[in-house]
Amino acid sequence: MGFFRDLIDTILDWFRPSPPSPPVPPLPAPADLLEAHNRERERAGSPPLRLDSRLETAAGKHATWMARTDRLSHTETDGSEAWDRALAEGYKWKNVGENIADAPDLKTVMDMWMNSRGHRANILSKDYRDAGFARNGRYWCVVFGAEK
Repeated sequence: MGFFRDLIDTILDWFRPSPPSPPVPPLPAPADLLEAHNRERERAGSPPLRLDSRLETAAGKHATWMARTDRLSHTETDGSEAWDRALAEGYKWKNVGENIADAPDLKTVMDMWMNSRGHRANILSKDYRDAGFARNGRYWCVVFGAEK
């Protein structure tokens, strides 16, 4: 009897609804990321960044590449770097930089970046006036710039 009861329970399990998936946190809008960066810049006495659609496109394409390849890297497989991607979107840069991360949410990624000397320097640098922000799943990308 035990075998048949287990078999029936197994078959019934196939038809039971699965439990709901945990909610996925919403992706922060670029404005949320811009606000978080500008808060840090204000504390440090740096001028605010402006959102630039060309840098946002470059960041978005790179975040998508990282998600597709499941690879956290500044260099794509074709050898392109942040400056190449910014220029490809029509941003004629004098200075350009990039922060990338693998993180679950905005607070975590900002904590990671602000506790990393190089990432923090990019966020606070007075050499950058513009930025584009993107997230694809757990991959984040910010492209900073100043035009010629």
